[in-house]
Formats: sequence, C-alpha cells, structure tokens
Amino acid sequence: MKEQLSDNEHLEMLNNPEAELLGRISAFEKYVELDFDADKALSMAGLTEDDIHRNPFLRIYYILGKRKIDPNYKHKTHKV
Repeated sequence: MKEQLSDNEHLEMLNNPEAELLGRISAFEKYVELDFDADKALSMAGLTEDDIHRNPFLRIYYILGKRKIDPNYKHKTHKV
C-alpha cells in the first residue's frame, strides 16, 4: 500500500456520497438515541423524507424513533 496519496486520490476518497449518507444515518441514529424527535433528528442530520424511502436501514431507524414517542405509529411508504 502506498504511504502517500496524490491530491486527486485524496479528493476522490473524500468525495464519496455513500460514505456521507452512512455518516448522516449514523448521526440520525445517535440523535434518536439522545431522545430527539425523529423528525427533528432527521433535519439535524441533513436527511430528507426521500432518504427514508430510499434507504431501508434509515427507514427502520426512523420508524423505531417515531415509535419511541408513539408506540402505535404506522409508517406510510411511497414510491420515489
């Protein structure tokens, strides 16, 4: 493995939308663990409702967060 990356290689590593989304989902999950409302946590993490419908893991975390406040919460899905 190379010891040093070129500037382009380093920029390519930093420009990773999948990793950024995972970081946002992780932040959302932590906010919910800290008892923030799921909708507020979604906004604070920089995520949208479309992200919920595109990502099954985020959808699960969102539903669990909503059910912490309202155990009878039923999630409605839509096609994106």
